Amino acid sequence: MRAIRYAAYVLACCLVFYLAALAVATVYINVIGSTRVVDAEEDSQAIYGGVGPPAIIYGRRPLLQTGPELIVLGASDALVGLRPPELSSRLGGMRVHNLSLNSGRMADFETLVSLAYEIIPPRNRRNVTFVIGVFYGNFYGLRDSRNFGDSTILDAEAHRFGLYAGSGHSLRPRVPRALLPTFLLALRPIVIASESWHDLTSLYSSAIDAGLGIKHKKEFYPQALQKLPEAERRKVIMKLRLDDHDPNGKKYVLDPGRLQEMVNLAQRISAEGSRLIVVDLPIPSWHADEAPNFHLYQWEKRPYFSKLSAFPHVYYVNMQDGFADETFYDSTHPFPNATAQWAARLSTAIAPILRERD
Repeated sequence: MRAIRYAAYVLACCLVFYLAALAVATVYINVIGSTRVVDAEEDSQAIYGGVGPPAIIYGRRPLLQTGPELIVLGASDALVGLRPPELSSRLGGMRVHNLSLNSGRMADFETLVSLAYEIIPPRNRRNVTFVIGVFYGNFYGLRDSRNFGDSTILDAEAHRFGLYAGSGHSLRPRVPRALLPTFLLALRPIVIASESWHDLTSLYSSAIDAGLGIKHKKEFYPQALQKLPEAERRKVIMKLRLDDHDPNGKKYVLDPGRLQEMVNLAQRISAEGSRLIVVDLPIPSWHADEAPNFHLYQWEKRPYFSKLSAFPHVYYVNMQDGFADETFYDSTHPFPNATAQWAARLSTAIAPILRERD
């Protein structure tokens, strides 16, 4: 009897501690995170770390809301270039989410759509508009590789706490989907503790390296590039140019299968009753001029993208031209002070589309 009382006391203390941790984690997220929308860029930097996957897996609860919503998907160019606050302010305060990540594979984009639909209430799907930002590099791969088959960069994060099983197209939650938002909420203290521990160990390693005199190669970030003289900055940018080969010299080729995956994804979103806007994102002219694959993409995409208009509520927007080279800090990404131009161009193009169901 005494052992039972002791066990009950320990369990009660653990529950109180966990509830307190959950409350602290929730306040922490509400103070420094994006609570009204999902913003993989902001939440990755402020809360979850990484580039996209943790923020997307655990930060999807804002998708539970009803009403008109715009969900941006894509690779890192869409992540840093299409900022939710800038788009929202130009679209009458519409909720704008950004679930983009540091990957340009169609398999990842399809998984992102699945993760979004897991949380979006079925009755609100007709109020959702997906914006998928692409550039020619999303449709290229190695001639002798299918890019690791069906797996995606989201798989490892989805499996970290045992919340999901399977991988790629077969990734599925282990809990009933109706309970998934509750489990995501319950994991908050564990996720934040895990990321905090990772940050602490990284700081410790950096301090040890500094004490031992170990120097690491510095990386260029937008703010650093922006301060460089024009000639030096262009030299750095040229080194960052997307080449037509991987580091081992293997040639990248256009993969018609990826173009077809884009068509299949459009068909799926249309069948769900949502809207889809496929946006060809810009790259600097020096990149476009020197990349043969860019020009080949303009021709090869035609028969596939022409199929998009056959699906209800699926549209295409071309944003490839009209942006000065000086607004890019590398081969695809805009400087932070140039993202407002992307938002203005995109919002002007899609505003009439969004009004169609108003």
